[in-house]
Amino acid sequence: MLWFYDLLSLAILLGFAFAFLDAARRPARAFEQIGTMKKPLWLLVLGIGTVSSAGPLLHRLGIYLPFLDFFRRGLLFIVFLIVLVYYLGPIRQRMGETFGGPERPSRGSWG
Repeated sequence: MLWFYDLLSLAILLGFAFAFLDAARRPARAFEQIGTMKKPLWLLVLGIGTVSSAGPLLHRLGIYLPFLDFFRRGLLFIVFLIVLVYYLGPIRQRMGETFGGPERPSRGSWG
């Protein structure tokens, strides 16, 4: 059963890392255009979530960082998970896949 928790921790870590990198790649104006939090605040929240979700995996490797326990406490971590789902769902969808640049014209069914 321990492998399940390790796998779940790894999936959460990868989700936060993907969301952080996705937010970092997008221009600041993309966040302003959809009327959400500013880009630095998204990066801060997603960055804290990434680091805090790495805690259990680091602990299994023998690396213990006491400040990570604060962010892994019940309700606070659930709030971070809700923010992750919110970013990956509605926020990312409203910003689109173009990262603020012009959309590429379609070249037909081959790509």
